[in-house]
Amino acid sequence: MPRIRQPADSPAHTDREDFERLFHLSLDLLCIAGFDGYFKRLNSAWENTLGYTLDELMSAPYTDFVHPDDRAATLAEAAQLNRGKHTISFANRSRSRDGSSRWLLWSATSAADRQRVYAVARDITARKRAEQRLAAGYSLTRVIEESVSLSDAAPHILQALCDTLDLGTGVFWQADTRASELRCAAIRSAGPGTPPAFDAETRQAVLHPGDGLPGRVWAEGRSISVADVAGDAALPRDFAAVSAGLHSAFAFPIRTADGAIGVMEFFSRDMRAPDEDLLTMLDSAGRQIGQFVERRRTESELKEYAASLEEARREQEATAARLTRPRACALTPGTGVAGLPAPAGLDRAGVAGGGGVRAPGA
Repeated sequence: MPRIRQPADSPAHTDREDFERLFHLSLDLLCIAGFDGYFKRLNSAWENTLGYTLDELMSAPYTDFVHPDDRAATLAEAAQLNRGKHTISFANRSRSRDGSSRWLLWSATSAADRQRVYAVARDITARKRAEQRLAAGYSLTRVIEESVSLSDAAPHILQALCDTLDLGTGVFWQADTRASELRCAAIRSAGPGTPPAFDAETRQAVLHPGDGLPGRVWAEGRSISVADVAGDAALPRDFAAVSAGLHSAFAFPIRTADGAIGVMEFFSRDMRAPDEDLLTMLDSAGRQIGQFVERRRTESELKEYAASLEEARREQEATAARLTRPRACALTPGTGVAGLPAPAGLDRAGVAGGGGVRAPGA
């Protein structure tokens, strides 16, 4: 039976037109996906957010666009949807055409009779980054409070910032100001399966002011980020970094009143555009770590000073005790104090026998 064409001004036609406008003009990412794992329909927000054309997105399994670290969780959530469960506030990362990742927050439901999933996703990347920066600040403060020195704190700082900021590798470069050199003092590896060349090259490297990203940060005294290490000829370790699956990098100086005493460098597996908010947070972190170093140095100097004062006090007390101690004197027959002759009238019996002093002629 032929479909009856609705007049342009009919309620049904108007409703359909309104729906199409809502679907395509929505700032949220709307989609219809099949149980087979492919997108069936998408609105233009997908193209604006991820950079792929709609045809590209619908021509491959949707998991191909999910961050590798989130694919297992995404497949598990999809399986739950296929069994009739609703999805509310499920977050994962999708890969953009430029290599960066976008955080998406999902709500979805399914229709088993049509083998379809109906979903809406919202780009929460900015919110997620802000939460990560806040968590990084808390973690850094906790590590500093629990550490006794920079060498003790550095590995834990690298671990904390890599975990909270979703980074692959972190390196602490310690400065030798006399030799004008930076050397690797601690490294947080990218993890199992990472080619060892990058770690080995990093541990053996000796950098001077201006050499690579750490050397540039040390020389300029400010945080610097690089969106694509493969495209920056000034990074001598770029090939090893790319081989290790690392793409973006940033670093910040650790500053004290005497100047920069080191640099912390981080690499991301994702392409990351320069983030001024992140660089501002890292500058603050560098000053916080520098203040921690100065505080611990002052505490150590005060302890040494207190110990020297205590030692001096004990020496003074010992000297005073020696000067005020009474000296024992022994008397022998025929002698007085300190070996002087005994006075007349003090005979042997008076000394040895305990008698008193006898008068002359007695």
